[in-house]
Amino acid sequence: LFHFALAFGSKSELSRMFSSGVGAIGQQFGADPLGWIGGGVAIYADRDAFWDELRNAKDHWDFMGDHAYRLPLALHVEVKDPLKLAGFLTALRALADGSAPGLTKWETKTWHEQGYVKIAPAETGDEARDKMAVYYAALPDAFVLSLREDLLQRAIDRRIGPPGSW
Repeated sequence: LFHFALAFGSKSELSRMFSSGVGAIGQQFGADPLGWIGGGVAIYADRDAFWDELRNAKDHWDFMGDHAYRLPLALHVEVKDPLKLAGFLTALRALADGSAPGLTKWETKTWHEQGYVKIAPAETGDEARDKMAVYYAALPDAFVLSLREDLLQRAIDRRIGPPGSW
């Protein structure tokens, strides 16, 4: 539906701004927390019935508030160093577990022999909140993040090739 991409360099103004913005927390990720990022970052939206439902909703803000977990958006980040990405994700999880223990559930899942992770809130009893989750796949050449598991699975399919190749 749309695809917004931008070049990303470790010496760019955007990279320096992010690195300086994370400050002391960034030190837990190592000297260069973004050293795993390759040359580009993209955000894209897949075609989905969600967009028609949003367009036809009487109140767009209420609809978004109730259905934000269904947004068919993904973040795609090129990876130049998968080992640094692994270190970054390990530090991120340790930080989350150490600073907010018990508030999230991390689940490793598999799609066509490719592992990915689901991060969801611990059971809250709030139906809308319990539906929220973030999914990510750390691939050798890409990191993909989405609120939608099916969208992440389609991204994995595009990365690994046509059916029958897995």
